[in-house]
Amino acid sequence: MKEYELTPEEIKDKLDNMIWSFSRVNSSSCLYAWYLQYIEEQEPMANAYAQFGTVCHQTLEKFLKGELDIFTAASYYQDNYPSIVTCDFPSNKYVDLGEKAYNEGLEYFNNIDFDFDKYEVLGVEEELNFKVGKYLFHGFADAIYRDKETNEIILRDHKTSSFKYLKNGSVSKTNAEHFKEFRYQEYLYCIPLIEKYGKVDWLSWNMIRDQREIKIPFDKKEFEEAKKWCVETIKRLRSEVMWLPDTSNQYKCNVICNQRGICPYKQ
Repeated sequence: MKEYELTPEEIKDKLDNMIWSFSRVNSSSCLYAWYLQYIEEQEPMANAYAQFGTVCHQTLEKFLKGELDIFTAASYYQDNYPSIVTCDFPSNKYVDLGEKAYNEGLEYFNNIDFDFDKYEVLGVEEELNFKVGKYLFHGFADAIYRDKETNEIILRDHKTSSFKYLKNGSVSKTNAEHFKEFRYQEYLYCIPLIEKYGKVDWLSWNMIRDQREIKIPFDKKEFEEAKKWCVETIKRLRSEVMWLPDTSNQYKCNVICNQRGICPYKQ
């Protein structure tokens, strides 16, 4: 392990004054990468998948705010894609992953639809500042809707991941763990939204590349589970002293990790 750039006292001070986010809590599988990014605050290295998510989120934000409509959303996506998605997608001998992602995004925006008559948009990319237990937390809710007929509150997250689904429409077992992460993120965001609106009735995921919606009712048990997971993970990070690397997934190390440019452990 490389020597720390900071002393144990400086590391403790960083952790004591940290404002947490879902990505900070959920990206701790490789503790060394976490240390580089959030303790040493090394500049993160971009990747094509994250950039693709950025252009999709940006287009949807403008659409839901009324700055784009069904006729201009696809053009905006096309015009801004080259300047935002500047990294190369990983190579694949079966398919051009960059072309595939671009075309799936374009198809989505060519067919974009939202029932503004049925739903009132309460928030788009709404900044959230709250506490999980005693820990300060920060995030952004992609979209918050209210059903005008039922008065139900819906929290929606835009996702550029692609899942496999069972015949009944549920997420396959191979993606179950990933979907649990999706649920935990939205449940944490429910904390300030419940304070603001009194409730959240539905959690929803706009699966852009799959062109489908996943929607589940708010579950109090899962809500409490997400908060417990978050607090326990923060406690574990605050007690860490070794910050050891995890090189078990070399694809993640070489393609996804934000610190892959300076990490001495990737192969």
